Amino acid sequence: MAGVFGKDPNMKKSNHQELERLNQERKQKLALAALKFNKPKPVAEPTAVDAK
Repeated sequence: MAGVFGKDPNMKKSNHQELERLNQERKQKLALAALKFNKPKPVAEPTAVDAK
């Protein structure tokens, strides 16, 4: 919480390039998760039951 209330000397100083890279990674992970979530579920074909 030191980063919220004051300067924390141990907090990593990141430059603009690194922030952009992290945002790109985050967007890519979100897109992959959305693809996985929205993928249609395979429908199992009903098995034929022989009536005697």
